[in-house]
Amino acid sequence: MELFNEINEIVRNDYNNQVLKILAGIDVYNKIPELKQVIESPGKMIRSTFTYITSFLESEESHPNLSHLSIIIEFIQAASLIHDDIIDNGLYRRGRKTVINEYGLHSALLLGDYLIFIAMRLIAEVKAEEKKNKFLKVYLHVCYICMKDRGLKAS
Repeated sequence: MELFNEINEIVRNDYNNQVLKILAGIDVYNKIPELKQVIESPGKMIRSTFTYITSFLESEESHPNLSHLSIIIEFIQAASLIHDDIIDNGLYRRGRKTVINEYGLHSALLLGDYLIFIAMRLIAEVKAEEKKNKFLKVYLHVCYICMKDRGLKAS
C-alpha cells in the first residue's frame, strides 16, 4: 500500500503540474467555473496511478507521455461520473454537491461532453496512430458496455 501511495503522489504532482499547462490552450477554461471545479478536484486518481504502475512495470524510466495519458484518463473519468450522476440523479460525489445538483441538468450534460472533447483533443495529439486507435476502440467499448448496463437495446 505504501508503494501505491508513493506512486499516487507522483501522479497527483504530475497532474497538478501539467493540467493547467494543457488547459492554458483552451480559451474558455477560466470562464467556466463548473469546469474549474471538476479539474481542480480530480478525486483519488486510482486509474491514473495504475497507468503509472503499469508503465513502471515495463520500464524503470518514466514515459514522456505518461502525464498526458493520465490527464486524458482523468478527464474521461470525470465526464463519465458527471454523466452517471445525471442518469442516477446523484446528489453528492467526493463530499461535494454533484455538478447536476449544483448547476442543473443542462450545465452537467454540457460539461461532461466538454470534458470528453478535451480528452479527444488530447488523444489527437498522440503521435502513435496504432496506440491512439486502440485507446479509442477501448473507450468506445466501455461506452457500449455502459449503454447495455443502462438498458439500451444494444446487441
